[in-house]
Amino acid sequence: MTLEAELCDETHPLAYLSPPGYPIDYEELNKTSFYHADQCNHPPELVDPPKINETMFYYKVLPIRIIKVYGVKGVYARIVVHFRIKSKNDLIKYLNERIDELLTITKKLHEDFQIPIVITFKKPLDMSTAKLIVNKYNIVVISFRFKAKLGRDEITGGATPLNNEVFPEKELKEFIYPAKLIGIYQVYGLIKVKYLIGIQDHPLVLLVDPTEYIIRDKLKLDTEEVIFDISDLYWYYRRFG
Repeated sequence: MTLEAELCDETHPLAYLSPPGYPIDYEELNKTSFYHADQCNHPPELVDPPKINETMFYYKVLPIRIIKVYGVKGVYARIVVHFRIKSKNDLIKYLNERIDELLTITKKLHEDFQIPIVITFKKPLDMSTAKLIVNKYNIVVISFRFKAKLGRDEITGGATPLNNEVFPEKELKEFIYPAKLIGIYQVYGLIKVKYLIGIQDHPLVLLVDPTEYIIRDKLKLDTEEVIFDISDLYWYYRRFG
């Protein structure tokens, strides 16, 4: 359950929290989605899409109609992406596959073309360091994930920019209190192709993951009326890295 759902606050722009130590149970999530959604009577053609022959991830399409997500309406399907990572070798294979895809993308697309990516850092970064990286590579931040400490437990959460602040530190700390913010470990956003290799080579970056673009490209999705729910790579990195 998201924190805003737990607090019965559908409009709060900041954070949702998830338990530490394990990835999302998507089977349970599919039964009781934390989005305010209902099943489509006439799902789009995405419901039975062509298969993608990828070795290290697979996906499924959930036909839903979002009634309200932070005031945005009209999202008709959610694509959930799982990783086939069960060992350190699997993790290395996945990382190498995605980096190869980055190289392919740089040769295929114009340098100023923007694609959706998930950037996973090697460790949680303080907000000033994360902001320096975001600014250096002109990333349009859509959302980010963070770690926090609550007693002896570590929790993870997600947030979005607020009031022209990419990482609204003051508001976030107030919102998660009494938990203490550790740092940002993942950023979801848009980046120009010409910056892909540069940021992937940054010493604090584990992976710039173009999986959403890959799926959109292969399924010919040119609409924003699809949202992506991609597994948290950082959890696998902590376990197998």
